[in-house]
Amino acid sequence: MNLTTLEPRPDSGLRKAAIFVLVMGDALASEIFTRLTEEEIRRLGQTAATLENVSREEVVEVLREFKLAFQGGQVPRQGAGSAFQLMVEQALGEERALDLLHEDHGEDPFHMCRHADADTLASLLEAEHPQTRAIVLSRLEPGQASAILSRWSPPISADAVYRIAHLGRVSEEVERDVGHTLSSLLDTVETAPEGQIPDLEDLTVEVVKALPSDHGEALFTHLEGVDETFARKLKERLFTFDDLAGLDSRSMQRLLREVDTQTLAVAMKGAGDEVAELIYASMSSRAAEMLRDDLAAMGPRRVQEVEGAQSSIMTVAYQLEEDGAITIPRGSDELL
Repeated sequence: MNLTTLEPRPDSGLRKAAIFVLVMGDALASEIFTRLTEEEIRRLGQTAATLENVSREEVVEVLREFKLAFQGGQVPRQGAGSAFQLMVEQALGEERALDLLHEDHGEDPFHMCRHADADTLASLLEAEHPQTRAIVLSRLEPGQASAILSRWSPPISADAVYRIAHLGRVSEEVERDVGHTLSSLLDTVETAPEGQIPDLEDLTVEVVKALPSDHGEALFTHLEGVDETFARKLKERLFTFDDLAGLDSRSMQRLLREVDTQTLAVAMKGAGDEVAELIYASMSSRAAEMLRDDLAAMGPRRVQEVEGAQSSIMTVAYQLEEDGAITIPRGSDELL
């Protein structure tokens, strides 16, 4: 018996194989296990542990398909996984059986989610509980998570982003349950070493930043309805003062017309080279020279004061964007 012929298919090949093994009885099952690879045993074990509602009619159909005589009884209505483990123990020994079938051995339940097609995973997650969506998205790379968010309506996306940022620590047991459920839906049980749990605030920023601007704007509209303070803080982290380097010269000139000279000088104390160069290039030679002189004469400033000046300029930039006066490049936006 080789599981290469029992890959997951619409007719549930692994489920039928698990039923067949269970109804055959210990002796024959032990003989079968000696002819399977460890990965095949593990996959059968995980399938057997989730067997539900196995009727006699299904057993008869399985036996008919395998063209074998019925030797066992009905699959136990409860504890199929335990019965399967006992069979493996008899064939390979208790220690090896536990090593093969015990789930808590450093596997990553989200491995297959990370390699799933965005359309498929988005469709599956949309049917799940909102908290389940947040858990899964928080374990994906920002680019993949944003691709999934962009396939949902703004209300669902906004809810997911809010839940990710407020997720907190999720127990390993819950992660396993969620990950394995999604893996089963994706027709696979392959796993890989577990990675580090990401910083959820940073992850939230990266996910939203990768969204197209039109989807991001709609998302923020719904987020502000849920938690205005959170939406404001997320927006502040989403686009920093140094990111102003992405503006074109005309947009920067428009922004500078609305900014107080003293505030700009303080903000420049903590500016990166790229944004500083753009600011100077967007001013007249005389204005740029005066700004440089102000900076040279200015003494040390507290970090909080510099960040406050930069934040006030960003507030002006957001307002200008809302008014349609400038465009702030974000995520996957392309300017032509």
